[in-house]
Amino acid sequence: MHGKWTVEEDIFVATLRLGTNLTWREIETEFNKRFPPPRPKTWNQDITKA
Repeated sequence: MHGKWTVEEDIFVATLRLGTNLTWREIETEFNKRFPPPRPKTWNQDITKA
């Protein structure tokens, strides 16, 4: 999982945790499918904008 979380990411994790019997590892896998980690170049650009 990565840096600053968006509201959409928070809701996604909370929904999976409360609405399913998935383990944290399975939730992490689903999270990474839906929200791929940023590439280093993108990450650096986002930091300079902040």
